[in-house]
Amino acid sequence: MKNVGKELGESYMYAPNTPTPLPKYPTVLKVPTDHIDPEQSRLAFNIGTNGGYKVKSLIGLAYSAPYLHDGGVAVGVDEESEIGVPGTLMKGKLPDPYNSLKAMVDKELRQEVIKANQSVPQLKDVHVEGIGHEYWVDRTSGFTEEEQEALIDYLLSTTSPNE
Repeated sequence: MKNVGKELGESYMYAPNTPTPLPKYPTVLKVPTDHIDPEQSRLAFNIGTNGGYKVKSLIGLAYSAPYLHDGGVAVGVDEESEIGVPGTLMKGKLPDPYNSLKAMVDKELRQEVIKANQSVPQLKDVHVEGIGHEYWVDRTSGFTEEEQEALIDYLLSTTSPNE
């Protein structure tokens, strides 16, 4: 990531009224960036740093499942049978935000998600496993089920930067 600044160029997009399939010579527009604070761009892409990555905001978690850098933490409404990407997205089922966040903080449930994801060779080939941090808010780290639920409820309640 530390060299990404050297690789970035102008951003372009097709005109909003461009039909699909694309015509032979679609109208291409430069993405306006004059309104973006240069310091924020520098931070977002780690330009001039030693690398790393910028994490997503916690705002809107109710709308952004599956979770983690690889999108591998997905659990459906039925947390017994709709586990991981194979039990949700690969079956045409959307991940449930509550249960997917629970898998982010519950060690046992995350292990099930990882196991399900690793059972599909195609997911392993593209590095979708659901493996990430090991910071748990569950009984293994001294938290009660009520405390875990309170955390998840709070995270799902942040839907606007004004809240």
